Amino acid sequence: MNAKSALGNSTTRLGSIPIGVPLGLLVASILACVSSPALPTPGPFPAPGVLQMTFDYAHYTDVMWSPDGNWIAAKRCRVQNYEAACLLSENELTLLDPMSGRIEYIDARAALPDMEWMTPTLWTPDSESIMLSIAWKTSTQGHEGRPWLIAYNLRDGSFEDSQLGGTPIAWNEDQTRILMVSGVDGQRAGLGWFDPMTGEFVPEIIYGPGEAYGPYALSPDGKALLRVAGRTTTDCTLEILLLGVDQDFSPFIQRACQPGWSPDGTHLAYIQTDYPSSGQWLVIADADGSNPQHLFSGALPFPMSFPSWSPDGKKIAFTYGGAQNTNAIYIAEVPEELRR
Repeated sequence: MNAKSALGNSTTRLGSIPIGVPLGLLVASILACVSSPALPTPGPFPAPGVLQMTFDYAHYTDVMWSPDGNWIAAKRCRVQNYEAACLLSENELTLLDPMSGRIEYIDARAALPDMEWMTPTLWTPDSESIMLSIAWKTSTQGHEGRPWLIAYNLRDGSFEDSQLGGTPIAWNEDQTRILMVSGVDGQRAGLGWFDPMTGEFVPEIIYGPGEAYGPYALSPDGKALLRVAGRTTTDCTLEILLLGVDQDFSPFIQRACQPGWSPDGTHLAYIQTDYPSSGQWLVIADADGSNPQHLFSGALPFPMSFPSWSPDGKKIAFTYGGAQNTNAIYIAEVPEELRR
């Protein structure tokens, strides 16, 4: 893991001027540094009792609590010209200890120099590794045949081919198979189960061109799958598929994005939108979509995203936005009355 410092390897000593640097240029540089406005950083969440976990000038996505509850993984994107550079090489894996607040940033480019960007996708059941979806630089010769799902091992810091040929969604209940979206004939994608032991992929349904959508959320018992249908992050509809029963997805909850099941499968968390206005709410509902309740009162001025339940079902981690397209990771308690 790469240690970082704002000063790098440089040192500063009072009373000395570097040889060869014009005094005027040195003074101008010092004045520029002094007069430069401070970059805005996200502030406290506008509701009591919410714990702020990150404080830097960055944009976080894909928040994902580990099965053992010891880590929260996320993708950290640098903000350039007020835009999050998530699809450029300016991003890294973030591992956050929810108990101590300690944060580790893992820059995969040191081990994978041809990487364009990466996204955390799925934890292994033992929480020792996390799978990363990798996009390779298009200028790289032969990148087409390289693995695009890499497993990062937290114990030794290594990166290895995960041996998966698709987009993983979740493990089944006994953690022997992975539900994933994968190519089936070179032109179409299928949704089905992958067996890591045999390498066999068995499709449940075959998608038409451009139909896969996502993100997805699989119920803990492996029977119900939610899918986000919509082309924007604010105009979403949740659809549901009963695996082994339904032949296709059907409408489930309108104006709902980024779903997540509680660990016991009795509740859902999702982001409710008020499209085309900018209002958003973090909602807790029963597993069938009934009895929706706002976790926080009132609509919030900045976007919320990526709700992720803690393994004990008592907390939710999420991101909330700030100035200049920055955001931060926060953790909120889920009141007992919303968990009954």
